[in-house]
Amino acid sequence: MRIRSQAGVGAVIAEDDPPPTLDSVAANLGRCAHGIRHHFPDLCRQITERNLRYQNDCFLKRRQAVIEDIRETALKLHAQGIFPSVNQVSDHLPRPRNIGSNEQLMSTLQQIRGGIGLVRIGGSGISSPQYLSLI
Repeated sequence: MRIRSQAGVGAVIAEDDPPPTLDSVAANLGRCAHGIRHHFPDLCRQITERNLRYQNDCFLKRRQAVIEDIRETALKLHAQGIFPSVNQVSDHLPRPRNIGSNEQLMSTLQQIRGGIGLVRIGGSGISSPQYLSLI
């Protein structure tokens, strides 16, 4: 029984996208996760590590997609003569979200603004001939 279960756990680990969680492996084997952890600690570490890597990869892909959406949105707003402020960009994203509270997303927006020639003057605004008439 133990050998068959270990083979079963190994077969489940071999499955690809998305990698199974330890709970789903246990459910597929008709066991509880605690019992699997107790009898197969090394295999459980492999399952958990693989699942965490997968989750991290998914997070990074989603984050990169949001950064690309911010870039496209900021450039579209600028092309329409609208200053790509945090609020404007947030409101016009395909899936609106608050980007002002995220350091990496704010840094991305600032880099985009710098790339299109929008620079801050003091703490009050920006310097660009297109937007100076708005101030």
